[in-house]
Amino acid sequence: EVVRKAALNARPKQRAEISRLCDAVLAEVYAGRPWRPADAAFHAAICEASGNPMFGQILASLSFAFERSHESAFGRDEFGMDSWPPHRLLADAIVASDAGSAVAAIAAILDAVEGEVRRIIGAGAA
Repeated sequence: EVVRKAALNARPKQRAEISRLCDAVLAEVYAGRPWRPADAAFHAAICEASGNPMFGQILASLSFAFERSHESAFGRDEFGMDSWPPHRLLADAIVASDAGSAVAAIAAILDAVEGEVRRIIGAGAA
């Protein structure tokens, strides 16, 4: 719902900022540098563009939970690498006001992260 609303409600400056922040996070990821602050800024911009302040509060709570788990596999910088290409698709869809493509992109991101979580949990159970 967040990305759908952002695609529909974002103002031109917000769309440009979302694209810029996507470029920034992808640059950090592909350079092998810590990416969490840039990713948080990207997703916060999307939440803001959605027009619903509750989404930002939920994101902040999730970010806090992930920061607390930095010792787990989920806190490693290499976690979630398969989720990065759809981030560009997400940003582009929001810029284009394409709610359907934004929803598809976030679904691809979430599916990639879920797959990696399942692999990690499966490896831990072995």
